[in-house]
Amino acid sequence: MKKVISISLAGRSYQVEEEGYSQLEGYLSDAEKRLKNNPDKEDIMADIEQSIADKCAVSLTAGKNVIAAGVVEKALAQVGTVEGGSEDEVRESESVSDNPRKLYALPKEGEIAGVCAGLAAYFTVDVTIMRLLFVLLLFLTQGLMILVYFAMAIAMPAAKTPEAIAEAHGKPGTAKEIVDKVKQAATDADLVTKIGTVISLVGKSVALVLMTVFAAGFVAVTVVWVWLLWAIGLGTLQFSDQLAVLNGWKQVVFATAVYVVVALPIFVSVRAMRKVANREKEIPGINTNIANSTIVVGIVLAAVTVFAFTSTYAPRVQDYADTHGGYLQIGEHKVCADENKCGDSAQYLKAHPEYRDENL
Repeated sequence: MKKVISISLAGRSYQVEEEGYSQLEGYLSDAEKRLKNNPDKEDIMADIEQSIADKCAVSLTAGKNVIAAGVVEKALAQVGTVEGGSEDEVRESESVSDNPRKLYALPKEGEIAGVCAGLAAYFTVDVTIMRLLFVLLLFLTQGLMILVYFAMAIAMPAAKTPEAIAEAHGKPGTAKEIVDKVKQAATDADLVTKIGTVISLVGKSVALVLMTVFAAGFVAVTVVWVWLLWAIGLGTLQFSDQLAVLNGWKQVVFATAVYVVVALPIFVSVRAMRKVANREKEIPGINTNIANSTIVVGIVLAAVTVFAFTSTYAPRVQDYADTHGGYLQIGEHKVCADENKCGDSAQYLKAHPEYRDENL
């Protein structure tokens, strides 16, 4: 009779013979001492525990729920010592790495289901070559390969544990490989961080350029609006005949409504680009939510005003243009409002000599 101890390994509960428990406890304690100065200690230990658990779980069946000491000893020998060992251990690890590969889907290494990544690992080819081959077969089979892909995705077991991933690559999931993998993952994370920093800098530069462009557009629209108000005030943009009803305050309201509809979105874009470029400055005493709500309300009211004016006075403007060859008389200038009716400018000048006399 042997004493059995219940343990938790890699988040799962197991029953292990006392001798195997002692071996496992000693191995993990030694591994923690060797990794005490490693910044990735927790990740490495978690992966090592997972690899040991996967190797030990193979021995469990429906009628056998206790992990024997011999199984633990074999699993620890396969994992090997952490961060080095004797030359014999290194040679043994290298020889074990020639183990037969198992066909798994590798979702963590793939773009969709990891089928191509799994096939690439099994046949020891670059995953890019496998993907290009799959695309080529996709065209040659007129799309039939997509069904084959989904069938393989269902049939191939997914390698989700470090042990399974190691088996897919023909590696035993040794401690050395786990340490190297975690170190590489940390390096990749640093690379991603650096790439993210570069993208952030590029984004800020682009935002600064767009902010400048939008700001210039806002200034240009504002100058045009001010000029229109000035011209309306001086009476140089007066309509004649039946359009005279639009003169005065209606011109001011319509011009201002159009300005708000065009200028405020540009202003919002300037603020957005300024914020992306980290050049946003809060205005003391102004609530941002209130300011944003005011802008939205202003745009909506201006849009409604423009719609009301155009729906009310558009027929009258169209009638005037129809009876004046497609032109509108605004102050001392004639403006083509309907290009289909304006016709050739030379013919219009012949039919309207007063325009030639006034403007040429």
